[in-house]
Amino acid sequence: MASSPGDLVTFARGELLRQVEGASKRIWLASPYLSAPIASHLINSAAMSSAVQRRLVTALVPGSVRVSALDPKALLILEEGGFEITSIRNLHAKLSIVDSQWGLVGSGNLTNAGLGSTSRGNAELGVILDQAQIEAAAAIFTGWWEEAKPVSRELIEEFDKIERVGASPGEVKAYGSVVEPSQTDDLEQILAEDKATAYSRGYWIKSAYHAPENPDWWHRRWISDALPPKYAVGDLIVIYLGKKNDGPQLCPAVVRAVSNPRDDRQWVVSHRDEEAADQWRHVTETTFVADVPIAEGVPLSLIGKNGRSIQRGNCSITREEFETLAQAMRS
Repeated sequence: MASSPGDLVTFARGELLRQVEGASKRIWLASPYLSAPIASHLINSAAMSSAVQRRLVTALVPGSVRVSALDPKALLILEEGGFEITSIRNLHAKLSIVDSQWGLVGSGNLTNAGLGSTSRGNAELGVILDQAQIEAAAAIFTGWWEEAKPVSRELIEEFDKIERVGASPGEVKAYGSVVEPSQTDDLEQILAEDKATAYSRGYWIKSAYHAPENPDWWHRRWISDALPPKYAVGDLIVIYLGKKNDGPQLCPAVVRAVSNPRDDRQWVVSHRDEEAADQWRHVTETTFVADVPIAEGVPLSLIGKNGRSIQRGNCSITREEFETLAQAMRS
């Protein structure tokens, strides 16, 4: 569910990517820190837009690279995806403007932690701008852009050579609780649909492996199956992580199909590897709907199913079963 002007946002990833995906003219971003996974998500979303003007203002500072707060590989991903990049070395603002209709100012950088990765998210806070504030923020961004220095690919590659440093042995550990982010706002709108809308689409459980190195992989905007699935555009698909790789045997996420399934081995090769392509070659492009921290996923037993119910990799469920799972994710 898209946020309205004045709304506070604690988990900005889904909202930002949706807006980028629907951009028609411009995508303006300002952030001193960036990570490669978020850069990839932004490029995937921008590829679905018609925005020609793509700009990033960052702070290309050796110290930020050295401590891995700014990953030059993220800048290379954005540069390859058509973003112009400039640098203001004392930039600390975090601003996103899409076209002339949407803007967000907040504490979160363009990193997994800053945008609320379900695996390791910061407790962030931002606000959606109203029209007057979007115009004022755009004027400020324009001023930054005019003052900033252009960043070339060659310069980014030079910064990528900087040696990274880790924590020192015996360093005092961080203290305090961790606030785990969830993003389930869209489920509220889906659960409130009229019957005609609710029953106009299909609902599915999709079995997948837990990936400790990329725990919230469903943000990559595609899924794949071993056998040809029967998803249709608009269908809602609940992700179930089985027990392989110490998986939780829980459902932590919901995605929406935005393409019909296709046999596309080369896609899987280019986005993952040959081994994955040999096993799961049937690709369905998706958009993110909702997720919760993996440990807070919901069990299939709520709808009388288990991992064996998904022997072929996916199974159809009823709207009522989907509602049961969605309600549990929101609680």
